[in-house]
Amino acid sequence: LPLLKYCGYTYEKMDMLIAPMVKSGSEPLGSMGQDMPLACLSKMPRQPFDYFSQLFAQATNPPIDPIREANVMSLTCPIGPERSLLEPSPDACRRVFLDSPILCPRRYNAIFGLQDDGFPTVVLDMTYGLNESTSK
Repeated sequence: LPLLKYCGYTYEKMDMLIAPMVKSGSEPLGSMGQDMPLACLSKMPRQPFDYFSQLFAQATNPPIDPIREANVMSLTCPIGPERSLLEPSPDACRRVFLDSPILCPRRYNAIFGLQDDGFPTVVLDMTYGLNESTSK
């Protein structure tokens, strides 16, 4: 159980999510809302993906399918500052658009190659050592 805690699993996740999946072989049903506070406001340590959760379309059944629903949704991810629409300028067009939020190694490295074009990049080390209680 200590390794599960290290990976961000709580007793609630084990009891309400993992155990039903192991028993039935399918995902458990949940509520139609998000009653958990935003990760940035939490006093407890949170996993990085908790900061990127979506708070809309929580009750989709079946799950959102970007291939079949391409005309109403998009996985496109803009990178770069979003400028004011009321003050159009050439700088407002300086954004990079990724067709998916998942980066392969080639695209990940390509983003770092954009530093020379005015897109600064930073790598945040969010790993924990086995005996550490805080991030590096």
